[in-house]
Amino acid sequence: RDKCCGEEYLLELLLELLSSLSLKLPVIQSIPAAAVCATPEQIQVTLNSFREVLQEDRGFLVPIIGSISELRLSDQQKGSLLSLMEGSLALVEDSDIPTVVSALLKVSNGSNIRKVIRSIRSEAARVPGNLAMLLVEPLVSSLRSRTFCSRAYWKEVKESGSL
Repeated sequence: RDKCCGEEYLLELLLELLSSLSLKLPVIQSIPAAAVCATPEQIQVTLNSFREVLQEDRGFLVPIIGSISELRLSDQQKGSLLSLMEGSLALVEDSDIPTVVSALLKVSNGSNIRKVIRSIRSEAARVPGNLAMLLVEPLVSSLRSRTFCSRAYWKEVKESGSL
């Protein structure tokens, strides 16, 4: 823990800059690296800061989702952010779909992965084929690297009868 004191200061500095600078994107993208050793309380402060930025400008939704997915979140924090991310799937620009899907999969766990997969599959069925591929690519990557995702996906396929 002692080795992380520099990161704690850096995280505090970045959060201060986030609230005061107009050029927020580089700060948002840097926060996960500074939060490597953050305590649960510091993570909550970070999430609160992100929430304030979103209240000012929804245009930062996707970068914030990407940054949040790289934070060490508690299960409770993951659960509360899951709805925000699922709801954003239908709202984001096409080019941002992989970021949102990847973030959804990163914050998933054994208790919510089937819900996440259902959301991704539902969105893939609703959009044109070229956009569906943007949803599928991060899903396939997660299926390959995370066993519980793969098991949950195949259970969903079995129950629904379609890929």
